[in-house]
Amino acid sequence: MNLGNRSIFGFLVWLCLTWPLIAFGEKAETKTFVAYSMKVAQSRVEQAVKTGEDFRKKQPDLYYLGGITKPWAIVIDANDGDWILVGERDPKSSVLTLDDWVVALRARFIHSERDPGVTIDPRPCEECLKAGKKEGCSHYTKQDVRFFGGIENTHFGQVCFEADWLMKKIGLGLERLPIEKLKTYYDLSVEQHRNTGAHSSNVGSRFWFYPIVNRVNVFSDMVLLEKFQMGVFTEVLYAEVDGKPVAEIDKFEHYPSEGFSRSFSENYNAAAEVREVLETLRGLTRLTALAKGLTQVEQKLPISMLLSGYFTERINTPKEKEVLAVENHDIGFQFRGGVDLMALAMRIRGGDSSAFRKLVLDTRPLANTISWEFTTEWQDGQLKGIVLPQGTTDYAQATELFLQGCFLHEKKRYDDAIECFDTLIQRCPELSVEVLWAKAIVLREYGLSTAVGLDNKPGSLGEDRIRQAIALFEKCIITRPNFAPGHYELAVTLRAFGETDKAIREFEKACQSDPNYPDPYYGLGTAWKDKGDFQRAIDFYSQYLTHDSKGSFAGEARQLINELKQRQLAQRSTLTEEGHSSKTYRDREGRFSFDYPGNWAVLTRDELSAKTKGIITEANPNLVLAIGNPDDWDENATLQINPGALGTQNPDKEQIDELAKLMDEEMPVYCKDFMKVSHRVFQLDGAPALEYIMVNTRMNVWFQSKEILVFKRDRTLILTCTAKMETFGKIDECCFQTIIKSLQAQ
Repeated sequence: MNLGNRSIFGFLVWLCLTWPLIAFGEKAETKTFVAYSMKVAQSRVEQAVKTGEDFRKKQPDLYYLGGITKPWAIVIDANDGDWILVGERDPKSSVLTLDDWVVALRARFIHSERDPGVTIDPRPCEECLKAGKKEGCSHYTKQDVRFFGGIENTHFGQVCFEADWLMKKIGLGLERLPIEKLKTYYDLSVEQHRNTGAHSSNVGSRFWFYPIVNRVNVFSDMVLLEKFQMGVFTEVLYAEVDGKPVAEIDKFEHYPSEGFSRSFSENYNAAAEVREVLETLRGLTRLTALAKGLTQVEQKLPISMLLSGYFTERINTPKEKEVLAVENHDIGFQFRGGVDLMALAMRIRGGDSSAFRKLVLDTRPLANTISWEFTTEWQDGQLKGIVLPQGTTDYAQATELFLQGCFLHEKKRYDDAIECFDTLIQRCPELSVEVLWAKAIVLREYGLSTAVGLDNKPGSLGEDRIRQAIALFEKCIITRPNFAPGHYELAVTLRAFGETDKAIREFEKACQSDPNYPDPYYGLGTAWKDKGDFQRAIDFYSQYLTHDSKGSFAGEARQLINELKQRQLAQRSTLTEEGHSSKTYRDREGRFSFDYPGNWAVLTRDELSAKTKGIITEANPNLVLAIGNPDDWDENATLQINPGALGTQNPDKEQIDELAKLMDEEMPVYCKDFMKVSHRVFQLDGAPALEYIMVNTRMNVWFQSKEILVFKRDRTLILTCTAKMETFGKIDECCFQTIIKSLQAQ
């Protein structure tokens, strides 16, 4: 089925019938905070243990952390041997306890080999294990529950488990939340099946709660939670399509998995309002972040009693769980989950927290007071009295933040990745070139992303992001002219933007800057393939393999070399005795004619309708013809030629530019899944013409479309070429350009 053409033809019908954000900072507000003395708390616990008192019932101020439900900071009072938990008493947040805080501390100080969390994974049957299908088993009846960070048999662990189990039920559509915008995994799977046709599949996806942002700043005498946001991430572990396992699972993109994880993340706040366990999970994550920050303070804390002498209330957490099942004979999937409470702790060089620390200590009524309130100003998510100057993060911890940005980019959380890299540029300016380079890559992919249900909607915003990416890459190579990755990624972006010649020059500069860097050679091969110079493409693909025979593009390079050699042979074999390899098409009314390659055939209307399942002829009944070689093209490729009258004769450049602007305005309506890449006005043998290039991806299939409007005599000839990205170049060069050249002779 042609996924790329329905909206384009609506756009053509329209053609034939017709021709930044301002951000304001938040106002400062006064907030009330609670301070909770850990020194007094430990003393009270020890006294209660000696007397046999149940402090959990008798001393609620002790057990419930002074009423703190949203922790923000730890203030260290070295002179008094105290460390003080600071947070808000927010009635919308869930209750947190001393047990929870102790479990978080132990997870960081004792069980630090892995972040605290839980997974619920299917237990494969013996038959599938023997067959090597551990991830692909669909016969399991039980799931194993595993805890990390020493949280099993605690309230902390129970919350993690219940949150994970709830996510599974929501994802499978077994528990519906009153949130209209929340899209379930099951619903998205049904939608994909309905839109893409009947393909039997078996997909095993893992989902886990993971903080999108969870950063703590570590001063000499304070730990501060800077920014926090919960999210859900996904990973496809196994996939079969039509009974065949997907070989390169790391490159397999699954629309329902991505859509559900993103939708849950975007609606987490709303979900937490109606399911308390999700709000509690958020509070526990804040505690574990502060606990990680404490592991990096220079001063030794009086914490041993809590780590070894405090007994948490036992809550039996499960070791196994039944399988949740949803019946649908057309769609096969596995759903597994987990909780991973990651945090980034960054030691601050030169920052100043003394004013805030003084406020906390000075407002304390008595030395033995366990908790007290104080007020301070809060603006743009920051506490007053804390200074974070530029260049305050050391290199090792900056690397952690960089890797977090890369992780968010990999998971297509583009806005969060950009925010992460912007923070890093401020905190570690000496890494600005590398970080700008990474940010530019994110902007490029963000701009090109038009997947349904994901980030970007077609329109000028995507083009603006690509232009921002180009500007950042250019800034990188101006700052560091021999930065080969900068030249390479700029070239990749320019090629995606339709500027192949400029891309070739940047690929060449990358090779000159670092002759041993293999990727630019692959890029040159692809660019020359786009231009139809198969021999140059073969040469550069071969150079890539010489530099890195096992590289990430090695398989594609070998395959392309073989394909291009076969196409060279095919081109030579179709030459006639006169040395021509073309046929001529003339329409019945004598309006135009053109030459097309001799090994292609003109498809009749019936053939075209069968090829496209009727979509093209239904949406565009005035279509004259489509040409192509069915053995050579992918099933979604088409070249259409339409005569039309746009109501003007011999328009000038200004009129054509005005038409392009109108196309920009109407494209989001008529081409909902497409994003404009570029347009240009040029001459075809004295006749004005407009070239308009778009790209789209729907259900993770990339398409490129080029339209050329040729204004000849009193008519306009509209040529449209649409194909998958990987085959567009050969169709464009071998067919589109051939037709355009033959039109010049008319």
